[in-house]
Amino acid sequence: MNNQEKNNVKIAKKVAKEFADMIVSENDKFENEYVNLYDKLKGKFEFSFKNLQDSERKIEFLEKQMRRISEANFNMKNNYKVSDIAEQQEEDLNDLFEFFEYELNKLYDFKAKNLKLVNAHPNIFASDFAYTLFYKMHEQYKLEGNNLANYSFLYYSMKKDDFINCKGVEFVNVLGEYDIVIDKIDSRQSGSNSKKSIYELNKSRLEAILKTNQ
Repeated sequence: MNNQEKNNVKIAKKVAKEFADMIVSENDKFENEYVNLYDKLKGKFEFSFKNLQDSERKIEFLEKQMRRISEANFNMKNNYKVSDIAEQQEEDLNDLFEFFEYELNKLYDFKAKNLKLVNAHPNIFASDFAYTLFYKMHEQYKLEGNNLANYSFLYYSMKKDDFINCKGVEFVNVLGEYDIVIDKIDSRQSGSNSKKSIYELNKSRLEAILKTNQ
């Protein structure tokens, strides 16, 4: 092995070590945040939730905390190698998620006057129910600012459920009527996703309310 080859090997080892150190650092940072997430979210609920007077703000608060739990659990399972301590936290966080869901169900009153049951875009959505689900998800997503990921995920999820009967470009176009501007549907949102639990929660809740109102 000549000097150039030895130098290349040395550089490659250095780059590999720096990358490994970065991964370890990111894992340690995530694990520390994950382990403390239960206490942090529970504390926020006890301190902030009871001081919120408006029911819509309470709903917003609970849904945000539930999204944080879903995203943290998704990342823990799919992106990080963490210790047994962090894995034990998953059960506590799931219990907290169920508690938030219970509180949310008490607040989330789908009254008929608040439901958008008339399908405003029959060429896009397969039914009144499909449009209503889209509108309810839109009410949450429009506050987050992560439009490309959120609405791409929503397109693929509703397409899979046969709630959408159009191509991605048509869905993108109709979003403009709701002041949502994205260039395209992001195919990276078509697979497993931390947003799925909130989507399924809204879908099942809406199904239950509409069944009750029949």
